[in-house]
Amino acid sequence: MSAIDGFKLLRKKGFRLVFANFKERILFDALNGIDTITQVPKDEFTMRPANFTHGLHYSSSWTSEIHFGFRAARKYLGSSFEDYAFIDIGCGKAKVQIAWEQLLRKHHLGQKVLGIDYYDILLR
Repeated sequence: MSAIDGFKLLRKKGFRLVFANFKERILFDALNGIDTITQVPKDEFTMRPANFTHGLHYSSSWTSEIHFGFRAARKYLGSSFEDYAFIDIGCGKAKVQIAWEQLLRKHHLGQKVLGIDYYDILLR
């Protein structure tokens, strides 16, 4: 996000959204040395794999959504949580897998984590 985009967002949505965007997207990328922020519109894809017309443009998830999903899965699955694999279908640039793996390490849990996407240029 450029400084100009940040100022436009501040003017339009207020400081709270600008702070959330920084915390949930920009800081995540900076700490992990990756770029999950840059959206990739479908018309910029250089290849058209099978079922391409059914896909959407790439846009990363908010970190808080990933944390919410992790907590909800742990609560729902209880002690069998580690018996299941986490599979992100349409994973894009793998932000969800990266954050999920960080949460697994933080909680000393083991779980298979996989990402599947038809556009292999996005995969890490």
